[in-house]
Amino acid sequence: MSGNKPLPRNVMYNNQFVSPDSEVFLGGSNEAWMLLYNHFKVEGGASRTFRNADGSQLYVHGGPGMVFRHGVFDLIVKGNHIEMRSPAEPAFYIEGNAPGIHLLDNTIVSRSGILFDGDHPPARWQGNRILTDPGVERERPTPTIPSIFEWQRNQ
Repeated sequence: MSGNKPLPRNVMYNNQFVSPDSEVFLGGSNEAWMLLYNHFKVEGGASRTFRNADGSQLYVHGGPGMVFRHGVFDLIVKGNHIEMRSPAEPAFYIEGNAPGIHLLDNTIVSRSGILFDGDHPPARWQGNRILTDPGVERERPTPTIPSIFEWQRNQ
């Protein structure tokens, strides 16, 4: 925080994403993101793992739902609905120095049942639930505030 004002944040709010690969890939110097009340659908089938020049892994083609790599910090992922088609991938993959990742109140639909993998667990893991039956009908998340724009204007 700077004085009494919170730091500005990058926000993805109340969106719907469909991808053949990992839905969210944050690497490098990414600070203070908020991913709130989105619907993510990873359509990919079998994944492939590649190695970068430094020896680190990189998933593509149906990889994890969200990948957070070196330098990502102070991240809040809350209230999202994540559908995974791959039977072997985790919902979240955390690699290298990525501190302060908070995974809260998300619903993960995954045949693998693997919630997270990688170099270390998230800083905070609370209220998340996993459903392993991909045939269950699911609703899009309902945000607590319909519009962040309107909420900010009224503050």
